[in-house]
Amino acid sequence: MINTEILKNLTFSTLLTGLILNPLNAIANDEPSSFFFHVLADLPYKEDQEVTLEEKIIPTLQQDPGPFLVHLGDIKGGGDSCDLDLLEARIFQIKNIHPSAVFYTPGDNEWTDCDRKKLKKPVSELKMLETLRALYFRNEKEKPAYLNAVRQVLYPENQRWQYLNNVFATIHLVGTNNGRTDILLDNEDFALSQVTARDAANRYWLRETFKRAHETNARTVIIATQADVTNSNFKSPCTPAEPKNCNAFAAFNTQLREEAARFQKPVLLLHGDSFPYCTDKTFGTDIAPNLWRFNAAGDYKIIDAVTITVDPAKREEPFAMQTLRNKILPDQHC
Repeated sequence: MINTEILKNLTFSTLLTGLILNPLNAIANDEPSSFFFHVLADLPYKEDQEVTLEEKIIPTLQQDPGPFLVHLGDIKGGGDSCDLDLLEARIFQIKNIHPSAVFYTPGDNEWTDCDRKKLKKPVSELKMLETLRALYFRNEKEKPAYLNAVRQVLYPENQRWQYLNNVFATIHLVGTNNGRTDILLDNEDFALSQVTARDAANRYWLRETFKRAHETNARTVIIATQADVTNSNFKSPCTPAEPKNCNAFAAFNTQLREEAARFQKPVLLLHGDSFPYCTDKTFGTDIAPNLWRFNAAGDYKIIDAVTITVDPAKREEPFAMQTLRNKILPDQHC
């Protein structure tokens, strides 16, 4: 006869051991296989887009907000003033666009473009980045505990979180060749050194994100950035000898493909910054066929949020996108 007391204790002991050794996987069987979240990019540029955001997009989004929203940068037009009143108003709007959590990565319109000569009051792009960090990230409300959100020291815009054992991260890459061109008011050598330091921080953050994914046996990894990393006027990667007239995204693309190849499970890169609204299933090349790219709606053409559904069980099509209000599907080739 089986001793039921021994069986009961053994069952409890086994369960406890599983929770200690692998707490995320211990509850994985109780988690749903799919979920959705929302994305905004390149919004709002103009006052009419601000009205659309307030009166149409936000009310629709709040009917079914999902666990969080990701904003991919450019919360103002590149030709608009970089005065604090406008920036503070847009930041307040973005911070409060979702009832639970907003993860925002800066766009070039918020800082690298603020020294353009055509603006009424051009300002230092490095000062604007410092201001942006102070306005948004130093006073950001706490994220819900269930997201396990963390920020990178010195680069608070780089964030990482998990939801249903899927790992997410923001990486601070922007247009204007990631801040390596059109440095008009700052000392160029110093500004380029700051980009190089940020690139090093980005490499570390990307590596740590995939390390976390391996440690937790994550289902997918999703990376969000502002820049269209396929869009550069240069082919050769940046080096100490050539830090300016170079492809500022080449090293990131190589690292992402290599990390995705080692991870093997689905990986998605989200970005704004350009058009068309599309998915790219070839971005990973032969190195990482499990790596997808999504160019979100925005940049004047489609004024809407995007709903992204993640279903890791669908290995061939783990990511599905459509606009929030009109259910527009992206082009299947970028």
